[in-house]
Amino acid sequence: MTKTIYRIQMVIFLGALFMIGLGLFDLINNGLKTGKELVWQISLFIPFILLSISSGIRIYLKNPLQNNS
Repeated sequence: MTKTIYRIQMVIFLGALFMIGLGLFDLINNGLKTGKELVWQISLFIPFILLSISSGIRIYLKNPLQNNS
């Protein structure tokens, strides 16, 4: 059961990284905007960055494959 949860968390982590990569690719192609448009461009990344950080911490701290000795 714990390995299944670990795999689900890993898929969520990789999905968040993939979405950040797509956003960066789009940002590079369109270039940085200014003013309010810059805030809207960057605000799209914030949920995925927070999700990748929190799921990465959960994976690191609760890895069932690590030996707890």
